[in-house]
Amino acid sequence: MAKEWYLLSSSAPQLNNSGFETQEFVDYAVDGFDEILEESFLGQDVITYFGNGLDEKTARCIKAVVQNNSTDSQNQDYMRQILAPFGSLKLGMYVKFQNRIWLIVKYPGNNQIYEKGIMFKCNYPLRWYNSDTDRVIERWVYRQDSTRFSSGVTSGNEIAIGNARDELIMPKDDETVKIHRDQRFIIDDYDSAQISDPLVFKVTKENKILGVDGDHSLFSFIIAEGSSFNPVIDNRELMIADYYNKVPKYELDIVTLPNIEINLNSSLQIQVIAKKNDVEVDEDVVYMSLNTDIAEVSDGGEVSGLSLGETTIKVSFHSIEKFISVKVVDNISLFQDFCVITFSGEPIVRIGGSFKTFNSEFYDKNGKTVSDIAVWNVFEHGSNKSPDYIHIEKQGNSVRLSCENKKGLEGQIIELVLTGSSGLARDVLEIELVGFL
Repeated sequence: MAKEWYLLSSSAPQLNNSGFETQEFVDYAVDGFDEILEESFLGQDVITYFGNGLDEKTARCIKAVVQNNSTDSQNQDYMRQILAPFGSLKLGMYVKFQNRIWLIVKYPGNNQIYEKGIMFKCNYPLRWYNSDTDRVIERWVYRQDSTRFSSGVTSGNEIAIGNARDELIMPKDDETVKIHRDQRFIIDDYDSAQISDPLVFKVTKENKILGVDGDHSLFSFIIAEGSSFNPVIDNRELMIADYYNKVPKYELDIVTLPNIEINLNSSLQIQVIAKKNDVEVDEDVVYMSLNTDIAEVSDGGEVSGLSLGETTIKVSFHSIEKFISVKVVDNISLFQDFCVITFSGEPIVRIGGSFKTFNSEFYDKNGKTVSDIAVWNVFEHGSNKSPDYIHIEKQGNSVRLSCENKKGLEGQIIELVLTGSSGLARDVLEIELVGFL
């Protein structure tokens, strides 16, 4: 049965070039296209993504008509036309259709009834590692042979042409803008790559203005097979080149004894050594009590006994987790050791000068020298902040400090803190920063 909007009326304003029917016809045609989407088998559900890859936060389910879906040509298998309501399509947008990922590669146009886009079927998930965010990045790309471009690698007066050259087309986003010439990628069949060395390609040419539509655009990269797989730096399992020389190495050592006892309503400092790429750092260490009714722990690792009993403190550093057992007792007879910071001369460090050495000595309650592991920390006076202008070199149970040559530091006080492995022995030395002369 005919819809009411099929019938034109004279209520629309008359147009100078075509009478009153044109605008009304367009309005009716838009309604007709909407009916096709909602009630006809031609209207299909697709999911669009726009932003940073297949981010579910940007996912939007829409109705669309996908044309050329039953092509007889193998050459056209990679391309489709998509018709959608106004405002649905953008250049560089991903479209999920029939469990495949497609990429809109032409600026969407419209005929006042619907907008149309051309999309290519993505055929490879490109992966690389972003050391700034410590994340593996994956983007679906359209990959095609580009031998005709003859983009080799220049070396002196010669150009080295790889065995294979491809073009990668992908959307512009916060991650793809960082891809650069000479960046390496593993591009190969996953199963084959687990048996023999996968193919490694290198970017030889960049085209970051392939398509531009305001803030939306496409990138094109020409890649050549120009380097070999290196298991020392390339990750075969993740299919990521230059993985191991970019991924930071994290280490976490617990200096405090794995089983500690503290008195009720008393506290004890947990001592840890966290390293990133063999350099000690004091950030990103997270402490958590598994039973806060027994004991709680501060952000800096100080454990406080709240009630009698036992619990566990979890210490986390990135993906590393370690555990310390804590027993809260009443009136424990402490076998507390004592420690002292020793040094020659005055407790000063010269700004812009050489290193000054400080040593540790440990004693039991009877004054007898005992062996222990020295844990050193340096803080700005009256705070838990480590001064970035102080350089620390730890050598066994000694530590050497030096100060950068910066203005405004003269007369400032820093605190050198020494603790033992149990956390019970502690000494604090105030050190003045003085001029070099």
